[in-house]
Amino acid sequence: AAAAGERLLRALGGPSAAAREEAAAAGGDLEGALAWAAAHGAAAGRDLLAAAGALAAWYRRFATRAPLLSGDEIAAELRLPPGPARADAVRALRIAQAGGRLRNASQARRFLAAGSLTVAQPR
Repeated sequence: AAAAGERLLRALGGPSAAAREEAAAAGGDLEGALAWAAAHGAAAGRDLLAAAGALAAWYRRFATRAPLLSGDEIAAELRLPPGPARADAVRALRIAQAGGRLRNASQARRFLAAGSLTVAQPR
């Protein structure tokens, strides 16, 4: 949570896309990461409570949205078997969706086809 909080501390108050991507990357650790960021921001004289609250509210709404592509669709596009590389690809695509870089399934497929997603291939 501290590492995610440090990344959120840099992103809060900046472009919302960066903060949203960091929130999506934090996932289940988001509450702790936001608390860490707000506390450390306050220690540095920055009031981040409102920004942290707004980001948490946004993430609660975002988390209920369906992913642009299913894990099976992503795996088929990248020719990945089940495993860590597949999970990393699903997560990376979701983060890109959170930041607004991808807004629909067609964009997500083009993103994958263009090789824009770097995923370690299984051995």
